Amino acid sequence: MIVDLLRQRPAVPSLVVTPAVAAHRGASGHRPEHTLESFRTAIAMGADEIELDLVSTKDGVLVVRHESDLRKSTDIAERPEFEGRWRVEQLTLAEVRTLRARERKPELRPGSAAYDGRFGVPTFAEVLDLVAANPAERSIGVLVEIKDPQRSARRGLPLDQLLLAELAAHGVDHPRSRVSVMSFDPVFLRGLSARVEVPLIQLIDKDDPFDLATADGLVEVQRYAAGLGVHHKLLADADLVRRAHERWLTVHTWTLRAENTYLPKRFRRRAHPARNPLGHGDLHAYAEHLVALGVDGLITDQPDLVLPAVRAARP
Repeated sequence: MIVDLLRQRPAVPSLVVTPAVAAHRGASGHRPEHTLESFRTAIAMGADEIELDLVSTKDGVLVVRHESDLRKSTDIAERPEFEGRWRVEQLTLAEVRTLRARERKPELRPGSAAYDGRFGVPTFAEVLDLVAANPAERSIGVLVEIKDPQRSARRGLPLDQLLLAELAAHGVDHPRSRVSVMSFDPVFLRGLSARVEVPLIQLIDKDDPFDLATADGLVEVQRYAAGLGVHHKLLADADLVRRAHERWLTVHTWTLRAENTYLPKRFRRRAHPARNPLGHGDLHAYAEHLVALGVDGLITDQPDLVLPAVRAARP
């Protein structure tokens, strides 16, 4: 029985260090998200992994954006030539390359907003090239979230096929590559599990519409995935982490942000116009709390603030 279970066990994400700190869309608390500069900044800060989201252009090229609607993260709404065409699947790669990235939350992150217009929208290939150019002595993990795969498939853009082709082209279609693929869609991940060797991570939001955080849900997840990516509000105690580990599932938690509005009440601080203009809470203490619960990875907009807490807890 144990041998059978071991044979069924999916590939485990090749975490070089545990707990790992993953930079959410890069160092998106400091630079406009999903830009090469954001990823470079995160790597320079010492992030162990970078996290990114993939969508496809009209001509089938994977680009790095959180959603297909580009109005929040680029200047497309101010470009009259794109009137009525604001979704990435309506644009060719050549058209996407003319857009300039911008900060999604300028009122909370004016320092990042100061970089609006400086950077473009990168392709997945360009991010993989950036990671590959990192010195060999420091391996950087890549957490790839596939956005709305069923929606894209209905529009003739099979994200699974595009992803597999890109991984193969870059020689990272194997577990040692430190690439993991994530999705909220369990149907998509189950279908992908027989076709890839890289680890899969099942994302679970705080409303958990598929009941995947239950005992029965974890049994099902174990059949096709190597880990969970869990909204931090689901980790009120260590029970979910413990149950996941019993099923040989790693646990990343998302998304840790320094601003008070995103933190649990006991980790918030009162804003001060001079000392704390952005209303930052105690993200360091919250990271320590989550590490104490036993999580394997923390996905954060501010890796520089989370890393000190995590490093102190490492063996």
